[in-house]
Amino acid sequence: MGLKSSEAPLLSIIVPAYNEAENIPRLLERVHRALQGISYEIVIVDDGSPDGTSEIAKGLAVSRGYPLMVLQRRGVRGKVSALLDGFKASRGVYVAFLDADLEWPPEAVRRMMDLAITEGYKVVVGYRRSDRRPFLRRVISGGARLLSKLVIPGVRGLRDPTSELLLAKREVIEGARIRDWYIKPFLPVLAKVDRKDVGEVEIEQSSRVSGESKFRPFWILEYLVELEEVSGHVVLKVVFAASLGAFAANLVSPIIGIHSIFVSLGIRAALLFKIIGLAGILASEAISLLVKFLAMPSLGLLGWILAAFLETLTATILRSE
Repeated sequence: MGLKSSEAPLLSIIVPAYNEAENIPRLLERVHRALQGISYEIVIVDDGSPDGTSEIAKGLAVSRGYPLMVLQRRGVRGKVSALLDGFKASRGVYVAFLDADLEWPPEAVRRMMDLAITEGYKVVVGYRRSDRRPFLRRVISGGARLLSKLVIPGVRGLRDPTSELLLAKREVIEGARIRDWYIKPFLPVLAKVDRKDVGEVEIEQSSRVSGESKFRPFWILEYLVELEEVSGHVVLKVVFAASLGAFAANLVSPIIGIHSIFVSLGIRAALLFKIIGLAGILASEAISLLVKFLAMPSLGLLGWILAAFLETLTATILRSE
């Protein structure tokens, strides 16, 4: 089902959906109210929802006159794949991406659009004022934000570079390499655009109205791989260079090898200082060293991995916004 008008709207809103039949009517009504006076279109990409998501959306387009396009896909092919297909089908000068579960308020898109026009931003990203999700999800999200800032210099000044509420000019998205298995699809956009061209809008995030969260634990591993790609494999390069340097130092002299430990600590402190402050650095390093001391004799390499995880977790909890 497509739109009839030949004139491209100012704004396209891409909404990936799977089993969101209960949320779609609320979403469309709130978007329509918020975008009064703006030419817009909504592109809903449905991954074959068995609950009638597409049919409900199409019915509302007819009965309420919403400027709506529904793309029906066979099988569950994933959120980012849906975003990319929706983007290809859209026509707007600006493109916004909005989840169907109403955790991100549709009214935020209007604020983001107004900011982009008045300030001339190429990209506007929404960040949470408060996160109402379960504690573990908040910790995971905090870790994801911290890691992105550590390995991608271009996003360090942003409050939440991993946000999934984004509005951007079409050409900016076209110039970014977004792969359909990425967990945070807009990191490539934010990593490429100049910081001065990015605006931020504070959003009061709501709890999911209905339906179930799509989060899966294995996404954490995929996110780490994504970070490596988007950053130009900076972590692998640093780890390789540090390991090679430490190995060479130990060959020359054990004393130099010991000094290399302090060099490693200094590098990490320099990276973390602006994010978590001196107190956070000391706390995270103390926990890391304690775990290494207690776990290394019995766990070996696994002890180092556990220590690194706890160090990152501590840094995330203590980070300064």
